[in-house]
Order: sequence, then structure tokens, then C-alpha cells
Amino acid sequence: MSAIKAGDYVGRKSYGMDIVFNVKRIEETESRGAKTGTAIALLRAFEFRLMASAPLDDLVVLEPERFREVISRSEANMSRRTDYCLERRTPLNRAPGSESGAESEADPAAAFKDAPVQLPGRVLHIDGDQEYLDYCLKHYSKLGLEAYGVYVPETEQPKQVKKLIAQYQPDMIIMTGHDGYSRKKRSGNELDHYYHSKYFVQAVRNARLLRPDKDSLVIFAGACQSHYEAILEAGANYASSPERKLINCYDPVLVAETVCFTPLGKTADIVAVIGNTITGREGIGGIETRGLLRTSLPAPTHSNH
Repeated sequence: MSAIKAGDYVGRKSYGMDIVFNVKRIEETESRGAKTGTAIALLRAFEFRLMASAPLDDLVVLEPERFREVISRSEANMSRRTDYCLERRTPLNRAPGSESGAESEADPAAAFKDAPVQLPGRVLHIDGDQEYLDYCLKHYSKLGLEAYGVYVPETEQPKQVKKLIAQYQPDMIIMTGHDGYSRKKRSGNELDHYYHSKYFVQAVRNARLLRPDKDSLVIFAGACQSHYEAILEAGANYASSPERKLINCYDPVLVAETVCFTPLGKTADIVAVIGNTITGREGIGGIETRGLLRTSLPAPTHSNH
């Protein structure tokens, strides 16, 4: 068997090879309390936003076919969600007066030849995983969302978030990447038991220093097994993970879709927001939040939105 190295896609024997991981780096284990002379691999899951570690002798390099199967399954799952989202929006796309029985003479909007133009909220997606970011941006586009993506390692997100908000002026910001609960980390601070939760918490706090109103800037933050309560307390509208479950890489995109296509005058139904995700209530939660969809009538002739 060839030596495991950074960049390999692997599975963990102790977990029945249930998740495909990418090896980010290999570390000495003295500082993590493992047996002397043993090395561990720091792992990032594919399909899920999980970070984990495992001894090298627990890992098996996977065949390319297994990796392709995961990609195919993940894309098929997201495609079904995308189709559902687009179908759900159909009533929003109807022209004024097009409802059955509507009388054009009594409908003020009938004077306009065109239907109102939808202007969903602008999304800034900050991700600690470049590959996931690329996948997410593709699906934002399919969903008709104006989204800007920036790769920023989780540990750097608190330092970069205020600058990026000022640069992109988003209506909603996603701060995600990978996370996980590490039983090997010991300190008096509960957040130190998580790989990246403390960075998501600080990033949310810094964002709120710039935009404190939770309806003028909607925030989603977190990844797999993240400290949900601490992230919400810091000022996020939505976060993961209430039951410390794994979340799908596309869950943040689906949260954004529901909020950004809820009309401004309505509250984004929290049950609908969570229900639209792949993971559901065990992995995603949040608070009552106003929708971000505006309409323009007549249609603007220049797209400066």
C-alpha cells in the first residue's frame, strides 16, 4: 500500500468508510495526545463541511470511482433541490392581472406591459474551502442569485469580513468552511473543543460591528458540528449545528435562496428556511428574519443592482 499523503482521498476504516475525506496535511501527534511516534492526518470531508483527524493506519486511499460516485450523488441531490426551489417560485413570476378571473380594468398594474422584475438579495459567500466555493457559486447562478464568492481560510475570516462587507455591500453573508468537534482538545473554553467555531463566532461579531441590524445584513455562519448557540449569540440569523450534526456543503446556499426570494414585506418562514436545506433542523437553525426580495416595476433599463 502506498504511503498516504496530502491531497489523497481517503476513508476511515473505523467508521466503515462512510465519508470521503481529502487529506489536508499530516501532523505529528505529540501535541494531540496520541501514542508517541504515530502521525495523524488532518482531514476535510467531501460533500459535508466536516473537519476531522485520524491516525494514518486507520485510513485507506479510495479508488477514483468512489470519489466520482460521491460527486454524482451530491450533484443529483442539489439538482433536485434546485428544481424544487424554482418550481416553488412560480407564483412570484406571474405577471400582474394574470391570475384567473382578474379584471385588467380594475388592476392598476395592468397598465404595465411587463411583469415586475425580481431583485433578490445580494449574497457574499466566504468559504474556507475553494473547491466547495466553486460548487456553491455554480448553484447560486442556477438559482438566479447574485452571489460573490471569496476564499478565506476559516482562521482568517474574522480579520477579513469587515473589509469584504465594505467591498461587496451584501444583503446576506455566508461564512462557512469546515468544522468539527475534537475530543482531544482540552481547555477551559468550550469553543476550543471545536476546530473553527471560535473563528465563526468572532467573524459574526466583527460583521455586526459594521452592520448591527439583523434585517439589513442577514448572516449565516458555521459548518459541520459547529457551536450553534455561540454563533447565534454573536449575532447570526442562521447557524449550524443545533444537534452537532454534519451539514451538507450546499446547505448555506439553500438557506440563502429561501431568504433572498422571500418578499421584503414578509418574514422568511423559519420552518421553510430549515426545511429547504438538505440536512434539516438537526443541522441548521435560526431566528425570524425579514425576506430580501424586492420587485421593480417597470423593469429597469440599466442593471446596476
